[in-house]
Amino acid sequence: MLRAMAERDFFQPEAKKKTGLAIKAIESKTSVEVVVAMRHRVAEYRSTDLMFGFVCACAALAALWFSPNTYAVEHMPFEMLGAFVVGAALSAFAPPLRRAMTPKAGVARQLEVAARGVFYDLGIAKTHRRTGLLVFASMYEAAVVIVPDAAVDKKALLELAPAKAALEGAIGARDLDAFLKALELMTPPLEKAMPRKAGDENELPDEPQ
Repeated sequence: MLRAMAERDFFQPEAKKKTGLAIKAIESKTSVEVVVAMRHRVAEYRSTDLMFGFVCACAALAALWFSPNTYAVEHMPFEMLGAFVVGAALSAFAPPLRRAMTPKAGVARQLEVAARGVFYDLGIAKTHRRTGLLVFASMYEAAVVIVPDAAVDKKALLELAPAKAALEGAIGARDLDAFLKALELMTPPLEKAMPRKAGDENELPDEPQ
């Protein structure tokens, strides 16, 4: 029986080697230099935990206040505190709940900031022909952000949407094989818009960063 893949498998040396080979295959047909950066998460989302704890505390107060039963008023602060702690802990240790409660716009903003930071930290903007392309993948958010350099064809970027969706699906399923196949989907639009030229050099690393 095949073992179900886990998040950590994406960061193992063998997985990095396979991803590097997939990148080399893409770059053998296009002048675009693709870099994959994998991260476990882009933020801690403590504010979401605290907000859910606050909601639970308010719900506990309402339940006690409107209950037909009689409760000692002096015990209510402790019961609310307990509800707050339980709610915050539940959010922290239940990723689906935390993701559902975190505003989508806030998550997207965190991902964009993180991706652009990695883009510049890795020197992707320093290639000779400005053809670098970052594929930034965050496991916790099951999200991918594609950051192109100035010379990457804009129409090709639009045609990468199916590949991006497939990459996100593979990350969400923790499926490395599906992730590698999704990377292959990037080849046709990049090759069509920016085919490999004589003299193209590999200036950026192939293995995930």
